[in-house]
Amino acid sequence: YRFSDGGEPGGTAGRPIYAARENSGVDGVMIVVTRYFGGTKLGTGGLVRSYAGIAADCLKKAPTHIVKAKV
Repeated sequence: YRFSDGGEPGGTAGRPIYAARENSGVDGVMIVVTRYFGGTKLGTGGLVRSYAGIAADCLKKAPTHIVKAKV
């Protein structure tokens, strides 16, 4: 797995999204979050809560399928 902060302050985007994926129990997934600046500065704590929260919500609501290896 890899993650990036994509221009946000270090540790405020990629790591929280990755942690949400780790805590969800879902594997083999790619999460892409797009943030549009609406003029409100969230600060580092707000960014972390925002990114982690939306990633966790999406993973919770996403349909999942069990994949079994076949020979």
